[in-house]
Amino acid sequence: MANIGEIDKLVVTTVLEDYAGYNTSFWGQHGVSFLIDVTLGNTTKRILFDTGQSAEPIVHNMRILGIDPKTIDMIAISHCHFDHTGGLVGMLKEIRRQDVPVLAHPGLLGRHFIMGMPDPKYWLMSEIGMIRENTEQNVKKYGGYLTLVARPFELMPGVLWTGEVDRVTDFEKTVTLATRTVRQGEVVDDQILDDISLAINVRDEGLFVISGCSHAGIVNIVKQSVKLSQVEKVSAAIGGFHLIDASQDRIRKTATALKDLGVQKVYTGHCTGFEAEMAICSEFKEDFVKLQCGTVIRSHV
Repeated sequence: MANIGEIDKLVVTTVLEDYAGYNTSFWGQHGVSFLIDVTLGNTTKRILFDTGQSAEPIVHNMRILGIDPKTIDMIAISHCHFDHTGGLVGMLKEIRRQDVPVLAHPGLLGRHFIMGMPDPKYWLMSEIGMIRENTEQNVKKYGGYLTLVARPFELMPGVLWTGEVDRVTDFEKTVTLATRTVRQGEVVDDQILDDISLAINVRDEGLFVISGCSHAGIVNIVKQSVKLSQVEKVSAAIGGFHLIDASQDRIRKTATALKDLGVQKVYTGHCTGFEAEMAICSEFKEDFVKLQCGTVIRSHV
């Protein structure tokens, strides 16, 4: 997939993140949600990318930011985990329309577990996928139109759904989070193949790569975005990088590889972890930004 087109203007607003920020009235929550405004000509489309654990803090933060949930055109989900999907039905209730596209991987509605955590309540398998009210039935009931796609495609000119990400980088062959899923009636290790990102090509600025947790590896994600789009300039990598439980070697290699790939700026937080944030900050210096609720990222146009 080459020559994907380009947009005129991009605004990415962090409506939810783990860190509320110093001296703010935002509500933080473990999870992430970005509001992405994409402008081409006289048309602007508004995509909500991930929905945190619940809609309540997203709506609260949107109110502070002066954003009306009813203006959201579609919801895109990076992967099935509860800290990215928990607010899905709640946000559909706020949008209050029928046939709101909900774009996700076909594995969205599968069963996913985590086990072996230090906290005794997690000693047995605990559900970490679509939980509570977030059933297929409720998504449809409250106006969501499920579009489940594993392959890459363009949502609109210049806006690329990466599809399942090829694990081509040697130190990103495996995920850093030990989870399980159910496949053909058996509980098996989960490589979180449903982890999908957006790559947005802005005229004269190149790609803005937006991830949820980067379980596929942020280096793999950037490489796939460049390969699919044939756009080599990467203005920014944005999102959680899930290096909180990664080895020092993997953290160091990730920071170096992002720089070697020519990524100009990094905006990260959520599941990235303090040590990884420090390593990336050391590599990128003033071109590193720690995400917090209310962080707004704009193309230069």
